[in-house]
Amino acid sequence: MMVGRVSSPHPSHLDEFTKATYALLEEDVCDRLDPYHMVVHFDVSASELITSLFASCQTQGLHLSMVIGYAHDRVLQKASEVAQEHYDHECVHLYHILLHECKHHTQVMSEELKLKMEALDHDDRLTFKMYLEYHMNALLAADALYVHRNTFNYRLNKAIDASGINIKIQPFALLLQLYFTLETLR
Repeated sequence: MMVGRVSSPHPSHLDEFTKATYALLEEDVCDRLDPYHMVVHFDVSASELITSLFASCQTQGLHLSMVIGYAHDRVLQKASEVAQEHYDHECVHLYHILLHECKHHTQVMSEELKLKMEALDHDDRLTFKMYLEYHMNALLAADALYVHRNTFNYRLNKAIDASGINIKIQPFALLLQLYFTLETLR
């Protein structure tokens, strides 16, 4: 399940987005947090639809920004704050926000992501790193760690459950790859 956090300076624009989303997906996927923010829950297969819907809302003059993430938590909340300030009329992924923060030497979202990753145990972080190092090939990563592939897959699924970040989905793999790269540079 993916989550998009939509922000707007105009509450009526969120109402229009909610109506358009319901018409497109024929289900209520929007949770209003307050007059200026809402969360959209959608399946990976619907991500193209949500992105195109977002683009069509922009052509109608609706002022929205959207961050696509993995869960409704503090990382996504902080990313949404950055997006609302710097990405009006755009739909971005978490890794875009991380790149923006790196470029502008700010750490609003990256600090929250760092806390989330530090909360994982060493084996979970190592599993994520090796999975990325071997280009998302679980068999090669298992061989590099000298564990059976079933053991590695168990550890990978455990790390995904513990973090809430499904590294098997490309945008989240990019997020963690960028995170680990930046951590080695610090």
